[in-house]
Amino acid sequence: ATGAAGLFCTTRCADQTASKPNPLMLDEIVAELGVDKQRTLMVGDSVHDLQMALNARVASVGVTCGAHSAATLRQYQPLLCLNYPTDLIGII
Repeated sequence: ATGAAGLFCTTRCADQTASKPNPLMLDEIVAELGVDKQRTLMVGDSVHDLQMALNARVASVGVTCGAHSAATLRQYQPLLCLNYPTDLIGII
């Protein structure tokens, strides 16, 4: 509906695979795209996102514009916490 589909190589949601925090969602994406987990970054706004990243052994960045605060997200060992996903543009 947003017209953003062309910005993504692939997507997964809970009705296509195991729900978060099960790592299967990330494992499938990494396998489909043929990328190394060491070159993968999960960006998430919830503890479920970041726990999935931990379970999949993938680096993560927390964003506080969604479900949880930075203090809560930091418990899941993200590389850093940002206010918005767009803040990554200046970092990557």
